[in-house]
Amino acid sequence: MAGNGTASNDAAFQLDRFEWAAPDRLEIAGSFVGIEAPSVAPTLVVGGAAGERRLTATPYDSGVGEEQWTVAFVWQEPPVPFEAAELELGDGLSVELPAPGSRDEALAIRAAARPAAETLRLEAALLSAQQEAREAVAARDQALQELARAREDLEAERSTHSADREHFKQGLAQVRDTGEQALAATEAELAELRARVLELEGLSDNAAVLRAKLATAEGELEQMRAEDAERRTALGRAEEEIRSTRDALEQAQSEAAVADRLRGRLEAVREALEDRPQR
Repeated sequence: MAGNGTASNDAAFQLDRFEWAAPDRLEIAGSFVGIEAPSVAPTLVVGGAAGERRLTATPYDSGVGEEQWTVAFVWQEPPVPFEAAELELGDGLSVELPAPGSRDEALAIRAAARPAAETLRLEAALLSAQQEAREAVAARDQALQELARAREDLEAERSTHSADREHFKQGLAQVRDTGEQALAATEAELAELRARVLELEGLSDNAAVLRAKLATAEGELEQMRAEDAERRTALGRAEEEIRSTRDALEQAQSEAAVADRLRGRLEAVREALEDRPQR
């Protein structure tokens, strides 16, 4: 019978009786404190010089939900003497029983110790989830850097009033697409991370720390979304300014054409006056 640790400081089984009800039948009666009675048939494990035997409770005698919990175990072979008995309740919980004939004892309910291999597996899964969280944060930082570069490009174009409006719009569109792709990738990574965290919940003592990191990453993603909305607004204003600049340029070109025509007329008049014969 495997070693165990205490399940809970308050979890106990109040044994009323453990006795031979017949030459081939053992009965246990009592009540549970701090936990619910098992919903599956328990197993009685007995051990002695003849080895270990496992007896499954008879379905007819198991009681759940009653004030007193009673269960019986019938030997399917000739009974053998035993020195130790343990009642397995399921879900890794068990109760070490005294010798048959005992009555009115409070017995601790113990939980099976987690295997070392399972602990290592959970630690590895946690490290993997933490690495994924770091990669998601790195993707967010890259998107922020690209957004900062887009703002710098916008300021440069605004100060110089570049005539190459189409090239500028293509550059902004490319930056916008890159930022949206980075945000989409970050959201997908966070969704995968959220699923991994849900899988690890209840299996590792570090799950609470991982959930806090996930909440921080989600908050940063929301901030990125807000900044992306501001960037879109700034891009809209820049495009409006470009349109205004283009209109002003077109008006200036039109006025220059009118001035050129007037200059031509004045030149023609001057030449006509010069060619006129002197009196």
